[in-house]
Amino acid sequence: MNSTVVTSHSIILPEWTNDILFYSFEIFQKLLKLIESLPGGVILIRYIKSSYQNDPFRSILEIFLVLFALRYFISPKYSIEKQKNNLHLSKREIDDLCNEWVPEPLVDDLTPSEAYLLKNIPIVDGRISNKINLLENPYLSNSPHNNDIKYADNKQEFKGKISISDNLENVINLASNDFLNLNNNPYLKSEAAKVIRSRGVGACGPPGFYGTQDIHVRLENDLADYFGAEKAIIYGQDFCTAESIIPVFLKRGDYCLVDSGVNLSIQKAVIISRCKAIWFNHNDLNHLVQILEDLKDDLANQKNPIPRKFIITEGLFANTGDFPDLPKLVQIKNDYKFRLFIDESFSIGVLGKSGKGLCEHFNVDRKNVEITTGSMANSFASAGGFCIGEKPMVFYQRIASSAYCFSAALPPYLARTTSCSMEVISKSYRDQINSNGLKKSIVSKLQANCQLFHNALSNNSNILNFFKIVSTKESPVIHLVFNSDYKKILKLPNFYINENNKYAKLINEQLDELNEFNEPNKLNDKSGSNAAAIKSERIDYYSNPTFKKHHTLKEIQAELSPYDYYNIENFLIVKIVNKLLYDHHILVYASPRILRHEVIKMTPDLKINVHSNLDSTSIEDIINKLSQVILETCNNIKSFQDLKKIFDDENGISKY
Repeated sequence: MNSTVVTSHSIILPEWTNDILFYSFEIFQKLLKLIESLPGGVILIRYIKSSYQNDPFRSILEIFLVLFALRYFISPKYSIEKQKNNLHLSKREIDDLCNEWVPEPLVDDLTPSEAYLLKNIPIVDGRISNKINLLENPYLSNSPHNNDIKYADNKQEFKGKISISDNLENVINLASNDFLNLNNNPYLKSEAAKVIRSRGVGACGPPGFYGTQDIHVRLENDLADYFGAEKAIIYGQDFCTAESIIPVFLKRGDYCLVDSGVNLSIQKAVIISRCKAIWFNHNDLNHLVQILEDLKDDLANQKNPIPRKFIITEGLFANTGDFPDLPKLVQIKNDYKFRLFIDESFSIGVLGKSGKGLCEHFNVDRKNVEITTGSMANSFASAGGFCIGEKPMVFYQRIASSAYCFSAALPPYLARTTSCSMEVISKSYRDQINSNGLKKSIVSKLQANCQLFHNALSNNSNILNFFKIVSTKESPVIHLVFNSDYKKILKLPNFYINENNKYAKLINEQLDELNEFNEPNKLNDKSGSNAAAIKSERIDYYSNPTFKKHHTLKEIQAELSPYDYYNIENFLIVKIVNKLLYDHHILVYASPRILRHEVIKMTPDLKINVHSNLDSTSIEDIINKLSQVILETCNNIKSFQDLKKIFDDENGISKY
């Protein structure tokens, strides 16, 4: 039997090591007692013991971090003076460098093809009303005072050199959004003056931080009562209203279907919300339904969280002057379980028997529209924006909307002005009812004038030979664009796209290029000869030879960009505007839209703003004079060469 012998070896430590361990343990115990005697020391010791027991490496790491922090705060501060090889400059050298420094411009300089815009901005002398006086623009090239005025940034340099020319007095103002002429209402002015005397001209803070006053709360209640909504919220700037509200309710992963004719504020709001935005052809609800059908499977497969879904449109489109079929739109959004967002900035005070907007025009309950926004700067003759709807939707904006939380509140006198405007409009409508229609309300007068103006334009062949009426007869802003026949003569495209914006390209790839101005009959008929006509008329923007070739080598030796073509076409409209102003004392205006800012396709247009104080005689006279000016101007421009030559001559663009 075998046996195994195990030999063990023991290590004998020197006596002094035991002494070191004993004293170390004794010091450690004293240190623990010292820490325990400090406030909170017992808790700290308990934490160290428990953490060491469960994870000793964690304690080591924490001790290292504590030591590093102590070293960081105790070590001397960083000083640039102690660094070597520093270049020491004298005070004079520093001053010279500062004087030589030229900051980058905040905005790009105007190109030669944009400079004419600066020259043609009207300067109103005094209050805005039906008839105004205009100061001569110091940049106006054909001004008789142009030789005495130099280009300058400081307006004070023009003081004493600008005078009212005889032919710029008592100009008929058809460029104001004050459709109901409330800007000069004595009651509104007196109430605004009272508030200014008692409260000043500013709110002195955001609504949630000392900016809200009792007068703002009353306005919100007035808006809710006026439109028949549960609650309202007001904003200090109308442009920022939609731009702040849409990102509150739409985030990444949510869906929104957007009309391709919406205004710039909504365009920017959709982009910054980062939601899945799908754009449908302008006012084409059949196209909207087609998109919704295509989305059915994607939405059905969505997992939690369930995405929010909105359809976004306008009550009266700012860019085209038409409006959607609201009953059909409500039916669509209910069928597909979407919410509806409508911007009624231009339809309020215009549509409906009492001017309460698109819902009243179609007799649709306001509750069918989840979010309604609007501007108080148009028919209400005030400023700022508002949003109406259900209480939870409004309350959520007070804590999540950027413009409400971080921008100054609406000045109190403007809040009071808006309340008074609604009061005046409502009283005018009640007077009409009480008089059995004998006394017209201001809204009824405006609607009658809009129809008169539209009918007179539609029956004027001189105007229709060159222009097409885009807006509907209900719109107080009449939009005129060059018709396709005249554009073919001038070799101009049917529309323009901001080709430097990738988002704009993606949007417009989705859209039917023939549906720019709501021609559903052509779009819905996809068969037979009409389909061939659509194919032949379709313009491919990026392959359009207008943008790729020179018309003749002698005329254009440097290739023009789409922005140049847009400005040249817009220049022709400005030329008509100026001739009408100087020859006949009538102020209309060219669209202020800027191609570089837009993400949807667009075309320059001439705008005429109708107001309630016009009569049939003055409307007929305005149409006749407009017809005369258009005929005189456009008959002399029969080709792109003619237009480019006039553009170059009047803007001082050098020839190559």
